[in-house]
Amino acid sequence: EMLPLCRAAGNPPEARRAVGRAQCNDAYWHGVFGGLYLPHLRDGIWRELARAEQLLRAGEGLAWEVRDLDADGHEELWIHDATFSAILSPARGGVIEEYTVFEHGINYANTLTRMREGYHEAPAGLEPRVSHHDAGGAPSVHELDEQMRQNELPPLDPEPRTLIRERGLDALVDQAMFERGDYDPTWSVSRTRLGLEVEREGEGVVVRFRAVEAGVPVFEKSYHFRTGGGIVAEYRWHPAAIGPEARFAAEVSYGGPMEITAEPS
Repeated sequence: EMLPLCRAAGNPPEARRAVGRAQCNDAYWHGVFGGLYLPHLRDGIWRELARAEQLLRAGEGLAWEVRDLDADGHEELWIHDATFSAILSPARGGVIEEYTVFEHGINYANTLTRMREGYHEAPAGLEPRVSHHDAGGAPSVHELDEQMRQNELPPLDPEPRTLIRERGLDALVDQAMFERGDYDPTWSVSRTRLGLEVEREGEGVVVRFRAVEAGVPVFEKSYHFRTGGGIVAEYRWHPAAIGPEARFAAEVSYGGPMEITAEPS
């Protein structure tokens, strides 16, 4: 979306240059050699996008729009002003898929979902690879790949990672199981149809999502976005909807330094 925004502003050279740098392909491929798996490459892309949007939105006030930004057939909510940009997906549980503070040059939702790749499992009958070491005796990337295949497969995430994702967890799920993604949630916000409301709140904006069953609210969440940076999330839920023995859990997956506090109501 930065290219249309840049064109509409008359293609200012500095913003156009940042957009061009953000198109560097190094962080857009993936494989055993790196690509998007390397956080510093993804960070570099988002830093340029933040710079471009900061230049293009200079002096803008708080606004929001509902558009299908990623061409997936579902509309996203895009909130922005001269200091930050946030994208939420009502169709995927009202999750925050991008949250960039321009001054920091960071998209705090820049994390990676752990998924199974073809090279994680060796095809049946595959002969062991020849080991290659460099002059210092360090194993090559191919040998590391082979070692990974012979040991425990990497863990998977049960759902795509976003800045915040809400779910219910069975009381038997311990920290080790949670870290491995070795569980099925008793309830997940992504499986729930949510109503959406957006309104101004002082110098910021509040986004409210609500799930109603048989006329009864079973889950409500509010995201309060502060101009200049900062999000406050509030939750209310019906225990029967989450699971009578389950625990409500809001998982935060973030890139870059962030201060997180929690207060029970």
